[in-house]
Amino acid sequence: MSPIYWWRSWHGAPIDGKWPVIAARSGVKVGIVSAVAWALMDYASQQKERGSVEGFDTEVYAVYSGFPEEEVIAVIKAMADKKIIVDGMLSKWGKRQPLREDDSKERVAKCREKKRSVTQCNAENESVTLPSLSLSNSLSLSESVNEFINEKENPKKKKTYGEFKNVKLTDDNLEELKKAYSDWDKKIENLSCYKESKGKTYKNDYATILTWARNDEKNNPAPMPHEKKSIKVTYSDGGTEEREV
Repeated sequence: MSPIYWWRSWHGAPIDGKWPVIAARSGVKVGIVSAVAWALMDYASQQKERGSVEGFDTEVYAVYSGFPEEEVIAVIKAMADKKIIVDGMLSKWGKRQPLREDDSKERVAKCREKKRSVTQCNAENESVTLPSLSLSNSLSLSESVNEFINEKENPKKKKTYGEFKNVKLTDDNLEELKKAYSDWDKKIENLSCYKESKGKTYKNDYATILTWARNDEKNNPAPMPHEKKSIKVTYSDGGTEEREV
């Protein structure tokens, strides 16, 4: 992790002219682009190689922000297409984030003057207070978001299912599927194969399975049972009989 606990923004960053272009390319609202860009810059500042967005956890950020993960991924892809991200790095990072805030000669002169004003005797008795660093500054985006999730959501752990081990369900999710559908295992396999073949990710795999199942029921309703019809037959002797037709 980077030893620097700050990064520079610029005037007009939240409404930068590039964000509407990225929004149009990715098919999302401009506000989502601005928020994702801000998260990427914060993440890049914390990396050992500052400016790198490699390893940015789109799933964790989607949970924290409330944005669909597909939209977060689409924004990042559009930023790469427009060369805002190049080879996993924010392309303008080095220009906007110098190693020092300034190299002011006046600042250096004041610092030297202050040192000269302290005698050796005073220096020995002078107490030095080191700046305290908030723990939150040292946490990565993923770590801080995981803490938020643990505090706010049910801590039940999800397990992976399906042929490609990419369908995430809690034990309760699995039990509910077994109760609702006799072919629950087939539904899990269908989602697993689809995600693997299309490279798709979903915020909630359980909800996706339910949505697919309900769409199937809507598009392929169960056939109505055959309605039996009958006629009443009257005989010459006055007797009657019901016959099915």
